[in-house]
Amino acid sequence: MVQHNGSPVRCGPQRTAHVTYVTGSNGRFASSTVPVPGTIATPDTVPPRTRVAPRKVYESQQRSLAGVYVPQGMKPVWEDDRLNPQRAHQTFEGKARMEVMWTNTVPRRLIDRRTGGDVIHKYPGLQPPFTSFEDQRAAGVRVATQGRVLSDPQTVRRGTTVTRTATAQSAGNTTVSTRSAPEAVPSASHRYAQAGIFADAEQSKAAAQKIARSGLPARRGTLTRDGRELTLVLAGPFQTQTQLDRGVARLQGLGFSNVKLRK
Repeated sequence: MVQHNGSPVRCGPQRTAHVTYVTGSNGRFASSTVPVPGTIATPDTVPPRTRVAPRKVYESQQRSLAGVYVPQGMKPVWEDDRLNPQRAHQTFEGKARMEVMWTNTVPRRLIDRRTGGDVIHKYPGLQPPFTSFEDQRAAGVRVATQGRVLSDPQTVRRGTTVTRTATAQSAGNTTVSTRSAPEAVPSASHRYAQAGIFADAEQSKAAAQKIARSGLPARRGTLTRDGRELTLVLAGPFQTQTQLDRGVARLQGLGFSNVKLRK
């Protein structure tokens, strides 16, 4: 132990802690419902916003931080994140957001990189370049949906109602009733209605927000024409012809006079 002005001074890494822990705490961490650091976590065992890290990253950080601390009255030499002990820490909720990405096609599709499948149906109203409703709301973009992720659709087999007439029963024949069958709804001839093509990104963003505020789903895509990158603003997708016709009429009412239909 080194003496300075009659008082002991600690130098270099020490075997004992340089802080005093509160009586009743379990070592370094007070009792709580938060998972103990260093335990294995899965999306099913911890809350979505729990901070986690890949095992190799966590173990490497623990080894590099062993015996390293900033004494009281001192400050770190580097403050540019090179020694950040929280590097690569994440949440399962944030990880799920990072695993989806927009394609650079027209129309743009939202792809889950784990499966390669299109998951846009799970995010009604989500617009590029956002990959979460939270980021989209933070940017001031509003949509006419509840702004929440939906579950994958489930396939349900519908049974056929069968009735028998008195004559048919005696003859052993069956008669199928179609009274409860829904009328066929014509599918849309085109899935999207093009509001316009813009050379200015801010104008295209304003147009998409205007369409979204009117209650229509809006999307943006990019295309190259004569060496220039342009932004395409679309309304849709529409499932039925009635929805498509109403969408075109609403776009024209919003001032988009040159509306074109796109597959």
